Amino acid sequence: MILSIEFLHTIGRIMVANGAEIYRAEECIKYAALALDNICDIHTTVTPNSITISATDVNRQVHTSVRRVTRQGVNLTKIAYANDLSRRLVNLKVSLEEAIEEAIAIERMPGISQFYKIGLLSFNAAMLSLLSDGTMTHFFIAIFVG
Repeated sequence: MILSIEFLHTIGRIMVANGAEIYRAEECIKYAALALDNICDIHTTVTPNSITISATDVNRQVHTSVRRVTRQGVNLTKIAYANDLSRRLVNLKVSLEEAIEEAIAIERMPGISQFYKIGLLSFNAAMLSLLSDGTMTHFFIAIFVG
């Protein structure tokens, strides 16, 4: 049961820490939990900085766990992978052990590099200078300044 709850926290943390909507993270946790054999009822509360899971096992024992989400950002790729993982778990295409390994791999995926982000922001600033009736001179200045 503890392994199942830890997996659900991991899936929820991936979703919330990478910018998913709160309701989407709650639904992802709920559907993944109901696909597991040892959980018969689940209640979740997700906020932008914490996840609370209360699960009832087959023996009617209630297990509650709260975890804090410390890292925030936006990575839609990780959200898509986590969502796909929970769907495959619901469709019984992966076991709990395989799902845990995949969730850890998703969590460890690198994000977008700072160099790439700076390049995109510079290009964005340059394009905005052209949209504001700027000249090509303004475009190149905005690339270096932006």
